[in-house]
Amino acid sequence: MIVGGNREVLVTSSESTKTSSRFPITTPLIAAAGLGVCVFLPWLEGSGVSLNAMDVSLDSIWSDLVDVTMDGVWLGVVLLTVAVFGFIAALVKAVPASVCRVLGVIAVVLVGMFFRALVAADGFEFIEFGAFGAAGFSLFMLAPRR
Repeated sequence: MIVGGNREVLVTSSESTKTSSRFPITTPLIAAAGLGVCVFLPWLEGSGVSLNAMDVSLDSIWSDLVDVTMDGVWLGVVLLTVAVFGFIAALVKAVPASVCRVLGVIAVVLVGMFFRALVAADGFEFIEFGAFGAAGFSLFMLAPRR
């Protein structure tokens, strides 16, 4: 409706709630939650035994490259920590988006090193869907927040 040359703009309730949402669902938020879930899904399977990321030692993914031992550190614990911090960083608007991306890079490197170690050991056929899901979600953690 035009009144005196000015246009009246009507704002519906759905438009006003869209901009003032208290819980923004963003790609890094979903990716961090997905990465946290994938830690508990099967990563390796062979001879009827299924292993998740909590069963993979962190030093086993780079022991053929670097002579560093980190007894008691597991890939699943480190990835779950990255996922929790990524989830919090995606929720809090005061945290810069670069923090989410740095956590995504850490996740990509860790999951990539896992795949590299298995390919080097000719164990690619033993990889299960949890590892592939973690690879995908860690890549999605690099996406910008909107």
